[in-house]
Amino acid sequence: MHTLAKLSTLLRHARDGCFAIALWDDAATRERVMKTLSNMLSPIATLTWTCSALDPHPIDYLSQLSEAQRTERAVIFFLGLEDAPADAFKALDYQRELLAQQPHGLVFWLTPEAAHQLARRAPHFWSQHSGIFDFATTT
Repeated sequence: MHTLAKLSTLLRHARDGCFAIALWDDAATRERVMKTLSNMLSPIATLTWTCSALDPHPIDYLSQLSEAQRTERAVIFFLGLEDAPADAFKALDYQRELLAQQPHGLVFWLTPEAAHQLARRAPHFWSQHSGIFDFATTT
């Protein structure tokens, strides 16, 4: 089965929180895959959270959702983690159970190097991932 179809199936059918790692190395390809996934998953909402200096911790995506969105099935794309401070990855380790309790499919878009950093800095979070989906154009 094609990588995109596998990720779509996971996100459509996982009823509890799931963590997917999506590898990328080309922003245009990542954007195209995200758009295609959004179309494939409709009517499930797809939202994007971008790491920034003011908002470096992925758990903060919850504060950006309405009360209704916090309880509904949705897919959240996490971007910019390759530039996140080291404590953002460690926070994922500590917050993994809280993230898993949400009704959202979480897709962490990471460069291959950022994925290695996440595995080293947040091994407990890493061990809970539901799959690695490789969209890097160089592989």
